[in-house]
Amino acid sequence: MRSLLLAVSCILALCSLVPQIVAERGTNGREREEQIMRNAKAAEVLRYINREADPCNNFYDFACGNWPLHQPKLLEGDAPLSVQSQLVQRVRKDVQMLLDVGARIKSRTNLDERKVKEFYKSCLVVERSSSLQQAFLMNFIKEYNGLPLLAGTNWNMNYDWVQVIARLRLNYGFDYLIGMEVVTNEQSLPGKTVIQLTEPATSLLPRHLCSAGATLDAKVGEKLTAQLQTEIANDLQSWFGLKEDETERVAGDIIRFEFELCQYMRENESLPPSENDEPEPNVYEGRDLARLSKEFGNIINFRRYLETSLNSTVANSEIVMKSPRYFKHLAHIARLNPRPTLTNYIMYRALTEINFPRNETSHPRAGYC
Repeated sequence: MRSLLLAVSCILALCSLVPQIVAERGTNGREREEQIMRNAKAAEVLRYINREADPCNNFYDFACGNWPLHQPKLLEGDAPLSVQSQLVQRVRKDVQMLLDVGARIKSRTNLDERKVKEFYKSCLVVERSSSLQQAFLMNFIKEYNGLPLLAGTNWNMNYDWVQVIARLRLNYGFDYLIGMEVVTNEQSLPGKTVIQLTEPATSLLPRHLCSAGATLDAKVGEKLTAQLQTEIANDLQSWFGLKEDETERVAGDIIRFEFELCQYMRENESLPPSENDEPEPNVYEGRDLARLSKEFGNIINFRRYLETSLNSTVANSEIVMKSPRYFKHLAHIARLNPRPTLTNYIMYRALTEINFPRNETSHPRAGYC
């Protein structure tokens, strides 16, 4: 107990000494920035500590007990924002601050950093619905195998949706239909990568409604569906000047596909635990992915997805299937739905993320860029 208290005291002492040490090193530009950051972080650590808690009984409460008191009471759907969501928001604000400074101050930057800052600056000033924006959208669509709605975009019935979502993940980090995580496993052999196949983390529907256990009143469901369908149709009309009746039909297909997809998502979060123990996830060797694809009716080419999205071979990797019920359902609806529906769903998801929102008053341009 004494050792623990001594360690805690040392941590607190270091938090107060760090600014002094930095100040003694000098007052040039970079050291001043470090001093400001260290001061802020030290104050943040002290603010979150609950000094009334006994660290020997509950060290977590002592170290972080006051953290909730300093967090905004925001909601995500009908649930409080998670710690992860708040961290993501904070990182985005920090990135925007760095880009804002970089866009206004000329300094030495490497080529990649300069490209990012120039792209950010161009995003701030580009005109909506300009010829440049239209050309960018059309080139994007052609690059990812076309869109059946638009002539001249090279779409055909041999559309390989697995390859498309893999390339979108590689180039943009999008996780449509298939989720993936590369993890470190202490039990694995040195140098052997462990890859987890998971459900996608994002959806068009709010997270609390896109789950196996979601219950929705008929009137609420009808209202939500109509609202989403109108938004999707309006987006398609705004981007490409398509007719209303055509976009309404496509929007309806996209929503129906997402509702089907959500029926087997987030079962662990939304459904009560079963009486039986949770089964161990299935593990496959990377060189044996053909067997995994065969188990799902060869609808999903897992090797193509992994090697395309990672841009490397996975022959020596360990593949962990985390959500077999979801992937079985995905293979089922991918087989039943026509290729245009899959294409429209994937491309609409991608276009909403690379395009400006129709109503920018609720999405400040700088934050969106």
